[in-house]
Amino acid sequence: MGWVLARAAAKLVPADSLLVPLPRASSRTIGYGIDPARDLARRIATLTDLEVWPGLLAPLLHRRQAGRSRSERNPPIFRLMEHPPAGRLVLIDDVITTGRTLQQAQATLQEWAGRVMLAVTATATND
Repeated sequence: MGWVLARAAAKLVPADSLLVPLPRASSRTIGYGIDPARDLARRIATLTDLEVWPGLLAPLLHRRQAGRSRSERNPPIFRLMEHPPAGRLVLIDDVITTGRTLQQAQATLQEWAGRVMLAVTATATND
């Protein structure tokens, strides 16, 4: 299934882009054994020869969002590990519910906000 999503997303990403996966909290990545956004970004990179820039850090722990109402959901607070290389930034996330995680990532990258040109997600929810 991951390759199906990556093939569809790869068609949307401009050729001169830098893929920026929005990471899960470290505890969730360890618990599940995968970070879906990073996995999706790597697959898109394989199909497009684009670079993945893993420069956003998520908190070690973050409260589970599933099952919570929109008003109870809070996005993770990202930190920058380093300045991103030159190029247009494309945010990659596995799911979008309220859009606040993408907004938080863009706020973290605010110095380069003009370069954040697109967000690619695998799934959208209605809740």
